Amino acid sequence: GPKRSVPAGEGVAFGLPSKTLVLDVSHFVGPDGANLSLVEVELYSGRLHQIRAHLSSEGFPLLGDWLYGEGNVPWCSRIFLHAAFLSLRVGSTLAQECPLPADLQSALREMKPLSSRARVAQEKWLGKRRMMGPA
Repeated sequence: GPKRSVPAGEGVAFGLPSKTLVLDVSHFVGPDGANLSLVEVELYSGRLHQIRAHLSSEGFPLLGDWLYGEGNVPWCSRIFLHAAFLSLRVGSTLAQECPLPADLQSALREMKPLSSRARVAQEKWLGKRRMMGPA
């Protein structure tokens, strides 16, 4: 079916601007032998499917994304996408850290880190290291 969000430059003459900043990338191998990347991003806008569309347009669709990627994988129960830190400015700043849910933790445990940096990222998201939101 048609994608609900398409990055600029793909024949789209309208739409609102959006910006996604990549903060960290770690590399893994999935249990099926697929090369995977765990990517931490910060959004400067909040468009529908923004992360999914931006990463897919760069050749890195989200794991399990049936609309922008290759679809379901047996060892991950859903799209591997999680809002780990939310912050809103409404007079004062409201902020909330959100641990990785159990189903995504299970999928992350199935992934083999390809470097010590990836192992540290895996431990962080599995709650073995303290997460910190943007300053």
